Amino acid sequence: MVKNMQERATSSLARAIAFVKNRWSEPQGFAEILRVALPLVTSMASVTVMEFTDRLFLSHYSVDAIAAALPASLASLTIMLTLMGVCSYSSVLIAQYVGANDTRQVGSALWQGIWLSLGGAAILVAMIWIAEPLFAFAGHAPAIQVMECAYFKVLVGGSGFCLVGSALGAFFSGRGRTRPVMLANLFAALVNIPLDYLLIFGGFGIPPLGIVGAGIATVAGWFLSVVIL
Repeated sequence: MVKNMQERATSSLARAIAFVKNRWSEPQGFAEILRVALPLVTSMASVTVMEFTDRLFLSHYSVDAIAAALPASLASLTIMLTLMGVCSYSSVLIAQYVGANDTRQVGSALWQGIWLSLGGAAILVAMIWIAEPLFAFAGHAPAIQVMECAYFKVLVGGSGFCLVGSALGAFFSGRGRTRPVMLANLFAALVNIPLDYLLIFGGFGIPPLGIVGAGIATVAGWFLSVVIL
């Protein structure tokens, strides 16, 4: 009985391996899906990576700063990621037009995404005026609330660059060219590292800006991504 179970398990494993091998290189197979999907996953993760880098450096700056960074970044991400999904919808339309060989409509779909991103940026900037009551409601210590508000205001104030980057990235991902999007976002995440160190702790004539410097470094990374795209 044990031998039969082992044989069946071996047979099932062999069939699974054969299935993967057959599906790997064929059209619309696993290799093609990964070629398109992995750069997009990397690109989406870059926003989280930059804010994680902020918190990593802030943990060496002060206890209050790291305590304030997490809730402030989560609050901004909750709003921003929702709008990013809306702004990047144009990739679906671009893919449809490219597939139908109607490339004249690609620019129209791209501009819809850009205009939506600018509208989303206006919504996020308006969030600046609710920062104080929002974090007062959380009931944290007054010193931490001040830092939360400062970091939140910088992130939402500059998040329009992130939204525009999502819209521009849709121009590439909708045509199946996801690598430029990945490279732009990876470059932004890498540049964020020295900027975090410089702006948080100060140097080269720049005073230490603490948690505000961390936010500025992240916004600068988003801006660079837009320029590259």
